[in-house]
Amino acid sequence: MEAFTNRRPTKADSVVWWKNDRKGEINYVIALPDFSYLMIVRDRKTYVLPWTQYHVDQQNRRDKSAKECHAYWQARNG
Repeated sequence: MEAFTNRRPTKADSVVWWKNDRKGEINYVIALPDFSYLMIVRDRKTYVLPWTQYHVDQQNRRDKSAKECHAYWQARNG
């Protein structure tokens, strides 16, 4: 997890990723490049815990995830 979280995803990658904070819980979000499928992994400091995964049917939810991903990397790397 640590090896890929410090590198911005590229178009060549088969998944995209970012971190988010939900109610004080730090998550890694791993998604297909079109944001049609998401996997959430919780950071528990000494290990990570697979939390949930789901298909995203609605385009507006995919757009929201894409925006969150891009904002994360923009803030991190400028």
